[in-house]
Amino acid sequence: MYIINTNYFTHSFASIILLIIPQIFAQEKSAYDLNLLKTGFYLDEMNINWRPTNNGFDRHSLNLGELEIDLSDIKLSLQNKAERNLVKLDLKGPKISLASLSIESNILSQNWITREKIHRLEKRRSIPDSSIRLIANAIDLYLVDNKIFPEDLNDLIVKRYISRDFYPLNDRTWSYSLELPERIIAIPSEPNTHPSEDVLYYDWQSKKIQLDPYIDSLHNVPLARWNYKFELEYLYSDYTSNIELALSPDRNLYSVIMKYGKFQIKNVRFSATPNNFLNDRTTFRIPELMVQCNNLIMDGSLKDVPTIHKISGKFRTKNINVKLPEGLMKDSDIKSIMEQIGIWNNSIAVRLIEIEIQMINEFTAEIALRLNTPFLRALATGKLDVRQSKMTTDIHLSNSKVEIKPISLGLKTWIKKWEREKRKSLRRKGSTIILILDGPIFSPSISMD
Repeated sequence: MYIINTNYFTHSFASIILLIIPQIFAQEKSAYDLNLLKTGFYLDEMNINWRPTNNGFDRHSLNLGELEIDLSDIKLSLQNKAERNLVKLDLKGPKISLASLSIESNILSQNWITREKIHRLEKRRSIPDSSIRLIANAIDLYLVDNKIFPEDLNDLIVKRYISRDFYPLNDRTWSYSLELPERIIAIPSEPNTHPSEDVLYYDWQSKKIQLDPYIDSLHNVPLARWNYKFELEYLYSDYTSNIELALSPDRNLYSVIMKYGKFQIKNVRFSATPNNFLNDRTTFRIPELMVQCNNLIMDGSLKDVPTIHKISGKFRTKNINVKLPEGLMKDSDIKSIMEQIGIWNNSIAVRLIEIEIQMINEFTAEIALRLNTPFLRALATGKLDVRQSKMTTDIHLSNSKVEIKPISLGLKTWIKKWEREKRKSLRRKGSTIILILDGPIFSPSISMD
């Protein structure tokens, strides 16, 4: 059941607008003012179920507890002059509140977990695949010149049939051995891998790399019965704005002043489960998220990029949790990265993400970012140089400072290993790493020492 609750202001508003607009453009000079105290939309307990007629498995459902849209204190001014039409709109809202939304879908579709496993395996094996074929061609030349097989890989290197100084043989994560005239073997030499899964065999007689039964088995199961579920406990937004629009034959200009704006959600949950296999369920949860914007002032032309003159904004979310499928976490590369960071239970937690921005004028802004996770903490502060034009907006960092405090042992070990390999020593204050950033916001130069 659902209920729509409106009052006579709603119908009056629509009727007046329909009456006014033709008159504005019909007369050379005219002016109209409209004040609307309150109007809105209310919906209670909506349930929708849908099942495609041409598909025996797919089905979808939507359940909504409550939705309310409230518009208050609307002031609309319409002025028509010979040279332009001016529209001014002051409004409080729309104030939107939503409670208890859930969307569930059961779909027979491609198993993206399997697809990602195949992609990662094939990408990881592209280097040994290219290397084996290069070695095989070198062996053919060696046979023509010497009438015998080379004893080992070093024989080919010494006599300059191959070189380990160039791609792909310069990749040290794989080693190769010859068992001729039977086969060439590629074995991963990276520490955190699974040799039983990753070893490649090149059959000399057939001139082919043997098919991997594991990858073959993944290709044989391309589809999965997916259950997707999205739940939202609460959503709220509210705005207070002034909008002015000037319409003329040659230029359409507008200006916007948002005195106050807030968007907030609580307890967002998403899950994706293939074939009812709970170990491969992906889950995503946000207990709380808030975006707040005050004193936004911007203007421009409808054809161009707007110019922002001022803004005070804040983004904040806490205790995000992402659980990855067990099947992906078993991948050697992903497992190695997660262990280095300090994640052991397939679950990534973010305790806090907070971003604050203060735009002083259209050229200068200040920004602060805070990140708090179980494996590191970070604080970034700095100034932004903003270059706005009608076509684009360029943002540059100016002497911005990033402070990173690694917490997990794996991350500390990885940083020290990186410093040794690069022969660099990161600037530190106690256990906190200090970085200085300058330049374009998406590709800044980083000063580390």
